[in-house]
Amino acid sequence: MLKIGVIPARFQTSELHDGQKNLINFSLINNHKTIIVLGVHRTNGDKRNPLSAELRKKLILQNYPNVIVEFLRDEKDDVVWSTKLDNIINRYVNSNPKNSVEVCLYGSRDSFIPYYHGKYKTESPVNALDGLSATNLRKQIVEDFLTNKIKDLVSFAKGVIFSQLTRFDISYQAVDVAVVDYYNNKILLGRKKEESKWRFFGGFVDVEDNSLEDAARRELLEESGSYEKGELKYLGSIRVNDWRYKNSNDKIMTAFYTCGFVYGNPKAGDDIVELKWFDLKSFKYDQLVEEHHPLMDILKPYLDENIQSNIYPIIGSV
Repeated sequence: MLKIGVIPARFQTSELHDGQKNLINFSLINNHKTIIVLGVHRTNGDKRNPLSAELRKKLILQNYPNVIVEFLRDEKDDVVWSTKLDNIINRYVNSNPKNSVEVCLYGSRDSFIPYYHGKYKTESPVNALDGLSATNLRKQIVEDFLTNKIKDLVSFAKGVIFSQLTRFDISYQAVDVAVVDYYNNKILLGRKKEESKWRFFGGFVDVEDNSLEDAARRELLEESGSYEKGELKYLGSIRVNDWRYKNSNDKIMTAFYTCGFVYGNPKAGDDIVELKWFDLKSFKYDQLVEEHHPLMDILKPYLDENIQSNIYPIIGSV
């Protein structure tokens, strides 16, 4: 009888730890063939999935050249994932039609086993994996670097360069808001410490923001304080030519909003050090930071269309 051991796992560590080695060794000892099925995350690399599938495969084969490594992408449905895992295993079972085949899937108690709904038996043969956290091992790499425990800095730097050159380019989502006092025909702008020109309020969307509107409200509160204002009105989106990303493949995309000022006392906050009201009729583009000129191009037609010119003057030209 041909015995096949299968280890579905992620192995998101820079080197195999003792628990992973014990699991592989157990399968090699008790089976004629060992297949490691590496889980592949559907999104780009992140803190839980920093290593590519190919790199993890190389790390495994460097230590265990006789195992077979397959890839299996994550699925939303556990049954679908289990079926695809079984299909991988079936290829090796069906390639031995003359022999009876016994298959066993190995993992720790908190691994894939509770989510597996396939036809093959599962087993937790060793307790070596219990108590070992790949997350903690990844965090330890950061700690080792910060405490100068990593000695081969050249190889370390090469790995960092590789990860940057092989990742997808990023479009960072931002929000910006124009605060307009329609009763006094003015617009409120802020200035950063290092700048002489003025800007709309805004910043990057936070992972804890539930919507772009929530992000816009948060940024507005952080940078201009608490005061009564109207509802946000979405005006459009556009790429921001931020000088920090001038020579980068990564870019910034912002969603632009406006809201009406009602009453209160705006107060500069966060990285905004000064606030100033500008008359809409006499406002000039060269008073605004260059990267926000396209935002003013979006705002101006909205004001021209929605404000009666004999009551609310339009924005002046450059």
